[in-house]
Amino acid sequence: RSSCVIKLGRRAQPLFMVFGHVGRSAVRLYENASRRQPLLVQSSTACTVAAVGDVLMQAVERGRQREAQAFEVDRYDLTRTARLALFRLTIFGPGYSVWLRVLDRAVPQSSQRAVVLKVVLDQLVWTPPSLCCFYIWMATTEGHSLRDGIHRSREMLWPTLQVNWPFWGAVQLFTFGLLPKPWRVAWISV
Repeated sequence: RSSCVIKLGRRAQPLFMVFGHVGRSAVRLYENASRRQPLLVQSSTACTVAAVGDVLMQAVERGRQREAQAFEVDRYDLTRTARLALFRLTIFGPGYSVWLRVLDRAVPQSSQRAVVLKVVLDQLVWTPPSLCCFYIWMATTEGHSLRDGIHRSREMLWPTLQVNWPFWGAVQLFTFGLLPKPWRVAWISV
């Protein structure tokens, strides 16, 4: 018996029966598309997740500021969302997709030692330049000069890595140890 149960009316149904065919079909569709067009699908996924996440984050931020007031659409920062989504679509999504393939070729095993090695390589080889690109992108798309973007990157990189490594190191153990390859970019984008 499944431990994931949803109560519908008087009867409890296992979660997989509730979503059943539609859920399995959607998963298969995503996995097949991701295998056929990995850069397109994974970049689009990273972009979509970033946009939705930023909209939700802005709602949370506005809620904190106004506590009881409703989210005001006219106060929503569409350009902030667009900058983040475009970064994910054009740089992070394709870059991370290619990085994961390179990493899987360099460390093809799936043993515990291989998973730890992938996490270490991901955090030391991919993460610092990726964060630098992010800070430079955000600064320049906000209208600042490239020099300002580089300055922001230098200023923010070490404090970000100090927070990043403990959290994402643990997350990446799950990513490389258990998650199927087509879902990795989507998972990391969350």
